[in-house]
Amino acid sequence: MTVSKFLLISSASLALSMVSFGKTEYTGDKFLGKNIITNLDVSDLEAGNIYEFYFQGVENSLGNPWYIPVTIIKGKESGDKFLINSGVHGNELNPILTSYKVKEKLTPENVKGTVTIVHGMNTSGLLNNTRGFKFSGGSETTSDLNRQMDSEKNTNSDQKYSTLIWKNLLSKNADRVIDLHTGGKGNQFPLFVYADFRNPIIKQMAMLTGADIIKDDEGEKGSVETSYVLTNIPAITFELGTSETQQKDIVARATTGVLNNLIYSNNLSNEKIKEYESVTRNIV
Repeated sequence: MTVSKFLLISSASLALSMVSFGKTEYTGDKFLGKNIITNLDVSDLEAGNIYEFYFQGVENSLGNPWYIPVTIIKGKESGDKFLINSGVHGNELNPILTSYKVKEKLTPENVKGTVTIVHGMNTSGLLNNTRGFKFSGGSETTSDLNRQMDSEKNTNSDQKYSTLIWKNLLSKNADRVIDLHTGGKGNQFPLFVYADFRNPIIKQMAMLTGADIIKDDEGEKGSVETSYVLTNIPAITFELGTSETQQKDIVARATTGVLNNLIYSNNLSNEKIKEYESVTRNIV
C-alpha cells in the first residue's frame, strides 16, 4: 500500500469515527444498577419493554460525570415518539414528582410508540437546590439551561452540558414534547401553560392539560419548548405551581394533563380524555 493510499484510508476512518450514526451508545458501566448511555436513539430499542438508563453528562470538578435518570416505555405497537422533560431548573420539584407519577401509569401493553421521560435534567441544580446549573469551584454563579438548549456555544461547562443533552438525548427522540416547570422562586403559580397557538396541535396540547391559565406565547429562544418548535416539533411548557415544594394536588392535576396528551397523541390506549370547560376562559 502506498503512503498516499494509507493516509487517505486513515483520514476516512478518522472522519467516520467522529460521526454519530444515531444509535444508542452504552459506556459499558452501570450507576445504581442501571446502564449508562452517552447517546439515545429510541428507534433502536426493542419494542415491548421498559428501559431505565442514566444519561452521562459532562464531568464535575471531581472528574465524575453528572448522571440524568431517563425512562423509556416502548410499546408493543408502533406509534409516535412523545417526550416528557422535567428538572431543567434544579429547585422545581413538582415536575419531577409528576414525571414519576406519569411513569407509574405506563406499560408496554398500554403504550403505543415510545414515551421518553427525563426525570431531572439539571443534576447540578438539583444537588445544590438552585434554579440554574451550578458551576463547580465554590462560585455562586448559576446558568439558566432553559435559555441555551439549542446554542452552538460549547465553551463553559453549562454550555457543554446543555449542548450534549440537546444533541444526544432530547432532539432526536420526540414527535411531541411537554416540558414541565414551576414558577420562579417565591412565585405562587397555578397550573399555567406557555403555548404557541400559531400551531393548532400545540393549542390543542395546551387545552388538554386542564391548566388554570394558558398564555399564547411565541416562546423564548433557547428554551426546551422553543428549540423543539423551531424544528417543527409541537411542544409546550407546563408550569406546575410553586418551586422548592411538593404540592400533591398540583401534581395530581398535572399528571392527568400529561396523560390526556398521551391519549390524544395515540400514545396511550384504552383510556378516556378528561374533559375541561373553564380553561377556555383563561387564555391570555
